Amino acid sequence: MSILQNRKLNRLSKWSCSVFQRGQVEIGQEVHVGAFGKQQYACRLELDINTAAEFMDELPRETLGKLFRELFDLGKEIAEKGDIQ
Repeated sequence: MSILQNRKLNRLSKWSCSVFQRGQVEIGQEVHVGAFGKQQYACRLELDINTAAEFMDELPRETLGKLFRELFDLGKEIAEKGDIQ
C-alpha cells in the first residue's frame, strides 16, 4: 500500500546534457584552435519530488523509511521512463 495514497505530488525534473572534447589553443601571430581525442558525453538529472503546498499534515515517523523508498522509486521511474504521470 502506498504511503502517499491519493496525495498530490509535485514531480519536477531538470535534464541537461553535455559533450566534452579535449582541445589545444596555440597563441602566436595567429590563434590556432584544434580539437583532438574522442568526444565524451554526460547527462544530468535533477529531481524535486514533494507534496503539494496544501498538504499540511505531519508524516508519521514510523512510515518515513517506506516513504523514502517510495519517493526513491518515483525518481527511478522518471530517470528510466521520463515523467509519465
